[in-house]
Amino acid sequence: MAYILTNGNYYITVTDTGKTTKTNNIDEAKLFATIGKAQEKIKKAPAKTKNYYIEDIDTNVKIQCNADGKIKRKRYSDNVKKLLYMNANGKCALCGRKLLFEDITIDHKIPLACGGADSVENLQICCLEDNQFKGSIMPDDFMERITRIFLYQMDQKEGKRLLWKIVHKILNKIV
Repeated sequence: MAYILTNGNYYITVTDTGKTTKTNNIDEAKLFATIGKAQEKIKKAPAKTKNYYIEDIDTNVKIQCNADGKIKRKRYSDNVKKLLYMNANGKCALCGRKLLFEDITIDHKIPLACGGADSVENLQICCLEDNQFKGSIMPDDFMERITRIFLYQMDQKEGKRLLWKIVHKILNKIV
């Protein structure tokens, strides 16, 4: 994927000296490898990037950002939240803990910072702790991180026990 900064008419480019300028030629636009890199440019040059947005050049998806480079998020109605809550049987999508409706947070399965859509299909409910821990990590990377933490902590606690050594070998083959 590649991203550009545009206002619909002009594109942000960077000169050989590192100066941020605008061009009306898309071929001269600065390409950013990630949304995060494009966000950094918005943050570093807020005056020059005012009213610009990030666009995925492969899909033409527009990603609106604030002046500080943070992605603007949609506000979802209580009806949407209730639908997500009912579809998840009131459980956190990451840890499975039963949640009260008023305690849920909305998580993007594929984070916005990684190109995920700000749409209902990309949403899940989570407890606040898990949502903050996951942050803007892709689902597979998050699961790998959790597994690594679990195995390390169990090694620290139970590493000398024969039963743990057997379980550890089995888990390593599975994951």
